[in-house]
Amino acid sequence: MGETIKEEISKAPFVALMLDETTDVSNAAQLSFVLRFVTDSGVKERFIKFEDVTGKKRAEDVAAMALGFLEEHGCMGKLVAQCYDGAAVMASGLNGVQAKKDALKDLFDYIVEHHEEFDDAAILSADGYLSNLGNFEFGFFLSTFNEIFAHADVLFDILQNKSFDMQFCLTRVEEFCMCIEGQRDRFDQIYDETVQDTGLPTGRRAHGDSRSHYKKLHNGILENILNQVQNRFKDHEKLSFLSLLDPQQFTSFNSNFPETAFASLTESYGPHFDLSRLKTELSVMYGMTDFQGKNPSDLLFFFQRKELCDSMHQLYALICLVVTIPVTTASVERTFSALKRIKTYARNRTGQSRLSALASMAIER
Repeated sequence: MGETIKEEISKAPFVALMLDETTDVSNAAQLSFVLRFVTDSGVKERFIKFEDVTGKKRAEDVAAMALGFLEEHGCMGKLVAQCYDGAAVMASGLNGVQAKKDALKDLFDYIVEHHEEFDDAAILSADGYLSNLGNFEFGFFLSTFNEIFAHADVLFDILQNKSFDMQFCLTRVEEFCMCIEGQRDRFDQIYDETVQDTGLPTGRRAHGDSRSHYKKLHNGILENILNQVQNRFKDHEKLSFLSLLDPQQFTSFNSNFPETAFASLTESYGPHFDLSRLKTELSVMYGMTDFQGKNPSDLLFFFQRKELCDSMHQLYALICLVVTIPVTTASVERTFSALKRIKTYARNRTGQSRLSALASMAIER
């Protein structure tokens, strides 16, 4: 298995390195190494090994390990991206918040009213939850975050899917930010519905203009989320060349070549390409109906199926570059599940090479 992966890496035109760290059952800090690259059968993300980095968490130590790893696997000349931790995207299963609140109220009311059927802990918990559900501030926050999580849940699933290309994911991030921005107009409805459900705010929040207070709070929540998302993805602004393979723009690019996006590619990855030939091949692609509507993943499959990889090798290299760049380290984080299954309290002295081999078998089976 290891030799097969090494052969795949050697044939890949580009690779992306993904790293993430977790603590195992013996309190050792384990750094997971995953490589993303293109093979003849599509995009692959391969777990390579775990490295014990306990006491070696400084940036220079991790950088030295990463460089050594890349040299060991012959990837220094074709590394195009690094991804060091997962995008912090919230996920939630909340849907129909009012319906769920009503159902919970019915349940807790039943427990309180039929206290002889339940123990003291259940009765006290139900009474406490009923108090929260009737509290304005709790209801306001519940409705606010339900609106946010409804959009975040979709984005979370997209970013966790390794088959989507970077351009598609960045477009979804932009749409998410627009949706969050649009939530500012929902404040009055959320506030009025919460008042109708629980009554006006009480306690210290009731003094003064409570509507203005909660509007400021609502805007602060949205602003914080927007800042966090934009900060997480700010480095991706350097990848404007991804629009070169945006199928929605092929028609306009046919009449007006995207010089700005091409200049971005030249600046970031120019040495990897014969730029004049690539520009010609892009122009040909923009003018051909066979390529219309195909995203980078579709283009990769199309090139491999039609055996165009050699005849339009510069364009094929660009496609490989775009699909190789990862959006998040979701695949790296999945290796931690294998780590937890393999290294347990009863089996916590497993050596690093054996640990990596067992994890590779569990992940690649």
